[in-house]
This record gives sequence, structure tokens and C-alpha cells, in this order.
Amino acid sequence: MQVKSIFFFLCCSVCLLACTPVVQEPKKISLDPEKILTSYVWQYQPPNENPPIELNFENNSVGVNTGCNAGGAPYKIQGKKLIATESFVLTAMGCPDELAKQEVLATNLFDQDKQAIFTLDSTNIAQPTLTFKMLDSQQYSFVGKMTPETKYQSKPEILTFEVFPHFISCENNSAASERPQCLKIREIKEVGLWENREKGQWQIIKQDQIEDYQHIENTYAMILVKRFPLKDHKRPYVDVYYTTPMSGNGDYYEP
Repeated sequence: MQVKSIFFFLCCSVCLLACTPVVQEPKKISLDPEKILTSYVWQYQPPNENPPIELNFENNSVGVNTGCNAGGAPYKIQGKKLIATESFVLTAMGCPDELAKQEVLATNLFDQDKQAIFTLDSTNIAQPTLTFKMLDSQQYSFVGKMTPETKYQSKPEILTFEVFPHFISCENNSAASERPQCLKIREIKEVGLWENREKGQWQIIKQDQIEDYQHIENTYAMILVKRFPLKDHKRPYVDVYYTTPMSGNGDYYEP
């Protein structure tokens, strides 16, 4: 009787194990510094109220957004330094003094004659830190945010959106300022002259469904966005669109 009980218990255990879903460990970020750099967007928040300095690493180049001007340069890891191998090429907008100083700081970070060492701490893979230690003893720490490519582990489609000039009510599509405001967008196929291009149907989305995009009321905008497919989900795509570095905040023109 005892043997039968043990046999019954073992059978039940095997059945339970067979029915239990296997939980996969989340993919870990590589310890390779190049891989870590390209897997995140890096931000340094100045002690004042200025916009953050942002770094993007891709295809052996670093892109910088200083809060006013933006641009980039090729880079390499040389020993314990992270340096630009050529001069930065930046846009040439006139910037307030404080933002002009941030532009100088952003490019100096990669100057081998000013940088002492750089370090990467990926202990927290959700928010790793990239720290530049300078020869003048100053130190600047950037916090990483996963790129959507790293987050979703999929290759995005690049879409062109036209954004309607006016905000739309999220509730009933009427212009009511007291209600949450949404965007009206449609996809544009970038083929041929404007009048001959294929234009999709207008759709209403929430503002936060296009990350890092701020719409200006009463202006049309053309923006490039990334749309990420989902694997093994009921929905085919991620609900959020991501602006591409080349699109900036959109190309605006009056309606």
C-alpha cells in the first residue's frame, strides 16, 4: 500500500511538472562595453534646469543632443578612454549661453586630451551608468535607458507619419480643451511626388504613443517613426511608436 502511494505521488508530481509553464530568464545584456553602449540611450541631467545631454552610440559613431544643437562623430574605445576620432559635426543654431556651455561639455567629454577615463556600471541592467572622469577632476555620470531594439529584441519598420495640425479630443474626437488631447496621424508612403504618394487613413492616438515627440499646435508635421513587431503576442505590434534620431521633433510646415 505504501509503495502504491509513493508511485501515485510520483506520477502526480511528474504530471504537475509537465503542466507547469517554463519561465525563461530575461536576456541579459552583454558585458562587452561596445554592446552596452549601443543598447541604451544615455542622459546626463545638469544640476540646473537645462535639458539633459543625450548620447546615442551606433555603427561606431556617437550622436549627441546638447539641448540645443545636435550632431555626432566617429568614436573608439582606446584603453580606458572613450574618444572621438574626428571632430564633431553639429547643427549651428544660436543657443542661450547655458546651452552653449553644454555643447562644449558634450564634445569635451570625448576629447582624449581632456578625458582621464570612462567607466561603465551595468549592475542594474534597467539603468546602467556611463561615467566620464576628466583630467580637471570633474565627473559626469549618464544614466542609460534601453533602446526599443534592446527592449523588444526585434527589428523595427520605419514609417513616415503626417501629423494633423490641431489636437483632437481623445474621447469623442472634438476639439474640447478640457478633455485629454490626442493626435491625428496617417501614414505616408515615401514614393514619388507628394500628390501621387499613397496616404493611409487618419487615425487617432494618444500623445504618449509617439515617444519623444512634442506636437506644436496649428502646424502639420512629417516625422519618421519606428514600429516594433511583437513575438508570440495577440497584438502584432507594440502600441508605442518611437521617433528615429534622424527625424528630430518633426519637419513642420504651416497648414
